[in-house]
Amino acid sequence: MTYKKGSLIASSLDAFVAGKREFQVVFEPTKNSSLSGFSGSKNRIFLDLLTDVRSQVVVLSRKPGDRSKTRWVATLLKETAGSISI
Repeated sequence: MTYKKGSLIASSLDAFVAGKREFQVVFEPTKNSSLSGFSGSKNRIFLDLLTDVRSQVVVLSRKPGDRSKTRWVATLLKETAGSISI
């Protein structure tokens, strides 16, 4: 399978080490958005996106134990008076 240039894909580490190559598309760019950067933790991925030439941070949270293709829930962080809140 091929993925659109600029996409972010994910896989289970255990499955990958075992030789499985099953990936899930976490982010795919559009004509108005691109991935500027990302970082992660155990249950979250933080995406730094450029959308219509404006920076946005999206937090993807994973439901523990959920292995379905829809396990990621996206939350846009909103900037308020010099700080960032959910």
